[in-house]
Amino acid sequence: MTDPAYEPAEPAGTARPVAAPDPVRLVVVDDEPLVRQGLSLILGAEDDLEIVGEAADGDEALRIVRATRPHVV
Repeated sequence: MTDPAYEPAEPAGTARPVAAPDPVRLVVVDDEPLVRQGLSLILGAEDDLEIVGEAADGDEALRIVRATRPHVV
């Protein structure tokens, strides 16, 4: 007799697909345009990161953060 709670292991090679996690949403802030653009290019190339805005100063950053609700600034 088998235990109804028992589930046999899946055969090798039949792994269940794993959903990719949502990307981390970023706002890049720097007063130097080339630095800001460079960081955005480098970070935006990662599959698990999403650049949702760029800002040159604190006031602009606050406006973007309120509008985009990023995970990281």
